[in-house]
Amino acid sequence: MNVLSKTLKIFAYLSIPMTILVLIGKFYQPEYQMVFSGQGGMLGKNVVVGVVINLIFNIFLLLGAGLVFYGLARLLEREEIK
Repeated sequence: MNVLSKTLKIFAYLSIPMTILVLIGKFYQPEYQMVFSGQGGMLGKNVVVGVVINLIFNIFLLLGAGLVFYGLARLLEREEIK
């Protein structure tokens, strides 16, 4: 197996724990703590919507990057076989 393919697979597999660590880190920010503890009304509707959209965006971005890396690794492996 090619070194590049192995590296891409490692990045793909690390995207799941990286996503979890980013989400844990997000919950230590004051805005996230206020929104998810029920005090989001004090921040305003725009901040609450921004926090939720940012959370969803981070999840899809990191897991999507993992899928792209895995797909590239499989494509490289398939090209090596031919």
